[in-house]
Amino acid sequence: DGSLIASGSGDRTIRVWEARTGLVLHVFEGHTNVVTALAFSPISMVLASGAWDQTVRLWDLSSGRLMALLAGHTSHVSSLVFSPDGTTLVTGGFDQTIRLWDVDTYQVLTMLRGYSSWVWALAFSPDGGTLASAHHDQVVRLWDTSSRAIRATLDGHTHEVSAVDVSPNGATLAS
Repeated sequence: DGSLIASGSGDRTIRVWEARTGLVLHVFEGHTNVVTALAFSPISMVLASGAWDQTVRLWDLSSGRLMALLAGHTSHVSSLVFSPDGTTLVTGGFDQTIRLWDVDTYQVLTMLRGYSSWVWALAFSPDGGTLASAHHDQVVRLWDTSSRAIRATLDGHTHEVSAVDVSPNGATLAS
């Protein structure tokens, strides 16, 4: 709802501010390396963080406590995003994997494969049917979230693709 702002840092902390006043509400500690990715849940008071320590953490913004530590990546976690319905957290990293996690059980639902490149960024279409992933090999891949298959590979960049987003109406993808 825009009432909170979060940042991750090289000091291995996450800070959560009240947007209106600038008051620091939480300072989360626990990562052992640079925090590189953050995402607010669209349906609950949960913040996800990813870091170069190869972990993802879920933080309860109401209590200020760690809810879960998700381990499995074998290199830096560089990106993460919640599905629009908030039931799935998707993480990507330098281990060349995209992992889909069940937010309730904290278990990996599946890993997306079919490429050999670092994952820099992730974004969902508004309906949750497509996941876009930006890669070091200069392409964006579009994944069908039901079949878990690559729907399309978009090329044209001449260097790694470090960011991707989908417009609110789902009609446009920017990278």
